[in-house]
Amino acid sequence: MFRWNFGSRSRHPLARLLTALIAVVALLVLIVFGVFAAAALVVGGAILVLVKALRASYGPGPAAAGRATDQVIEGEFRVTREPQSRHQPAP
Repeated sequence: MFRWNFGSRSRHPLARLLTALIAVVALLVLIVFGVFAAAALVVGGAILVLVKALRASYGPGPAAAGRATDQVIEGEFRVTREPQSRHQPAP
């Protein structure tokens, strides 16, 4: 079986207790930070969705009024060479 060896462990009971307490406090700090980070992402996402919904409900702004909504490019095209057939006839 695997055994992790992180150096010499203290045999003093108070040193072990202090080390365990520091580890638990560090874990709690990481958990609280993660909860606040997740809450900030949720609130930021909700604000972003709300802003996009409000923009869509008011329609395009005055700058977009003069532009065409369809992006169509018109032109004349000419075939420069014939495409080769995938299946060559057997000789």
